[in-house]
Amino acid sequence: MPTPTKGFADVNGARLYYESGGEGSPVVFVHAGLADSGMWDGQFEAFTAHCRAIRYDMRGFGQSVPVKGDYSHAGDLAGLLKFLGVRQASLVGCSQGGSVILDFALDNPAAAAALVLVSTSPVGLELDMPASPEFADLQAALLTNDWTAFLELSARIWFDGRGRTPDQVDPLARKRLVGMYLRRLQLTRADPGKEKPVPDPPAADRLDELNLPTLIVTGDRDLEFVHAAAAYMAEHIAGAQAVVLPNAAHMLNMEHPTEFNQLVLDFLSHVP
Repeated sequence: MPTPTKGFADVNGARLYYESGGEGSPVVFVHAGLADSGMWDGQFEAFTAHCRAIRYDMRGFGQSVPVKGDYSHAGDLAGLLKFLGVRQASLVGCSQGGSVILDFALDNPAAAAALVLVSTSPVGLELDMPASPEFADLQAALLTNDWTAFLELSARIWFDGRGRTPDQVDPLARKRLVGMYLRRLQLTRADPGKEKPVPDPPAADRLDELNLPTLIVTGDRDLEFVHAAAAYMAEHIAGAQAVVLPNAAHMLNMEHPTEFNQLVLDFLSHVP
C-alpha cells in the first residue's frame, strides 16, 4: 500500500492542508465546525485499507489558516478535489462538514457518489423547537471572554451529550476535541474571511433533488434538534437510510470508531 501523502493545496486563494492514502474509489472526510481533520484519526488509516481516503482542514481550521475575502466551504471542496484529480467521491461529513457535503452534492451532482451525513443539519432548516438551555450559558461565556468555561461547556454539549457527565466518556478523545476547538478559536482571532451568503433556495429546500445513496447517522445522546434534522433529511432525501448509534453524542465517530467504521464501510460496499 502506498504511503499516505500530506501537503497543501492552493484552492480559491487559500492553502488547504490535506492527507490522502490508499487506493481505489475515493472517500473524502469533512470535519465538524469545532474540530479539524484530526477528528478522523480513528477512520483514516482504517479506510486506506479499503479505498483512497482523503481528509483535509477547511480554511480557518487546523493547518489551513484563514485568509481574507469571500469563500464557500463547498467551493473549496470542489477546488480540492480538482487539485487531487478526483472526479467523483463518496463524501463523509460531520455536523458543519455534513452541511458542506450536502451543498457540494447539490451543486456538483455528478461528483458525489454517496453521502454519509453524521450529526448533520442542512443549511436553511428552521425547526420550531426551544433552544437547549446549555446554549445560554455558552453565549454568556462567549460574551465575557471566559474561554475556559466556553471550551468546557462546548465539550459538555457536543461530546458528553444529553444525560452524561465527563467521567462517562473517553477522556482522551474529549481532550483532543477541546484542543482542536481551541486551535479554531485561535485562528479566527485574525481576519477569518467572509463566508458567502447561504444559497437561495438553501439546501434544506432542495433535498428532493438528491438522487444518490445516503446514510444519516446520529448518536442517541445528541441534541433534540439534531435528531429532528436527521428525521427531516430522511423524509426528504429519496432512499436515505437512518441509523442511531447507542451511547453516542455529536462526535460519535471519535467515541465509537470501530462501530462507526464498520457501519460506513458496509454502507459504501453497496455503492455502485
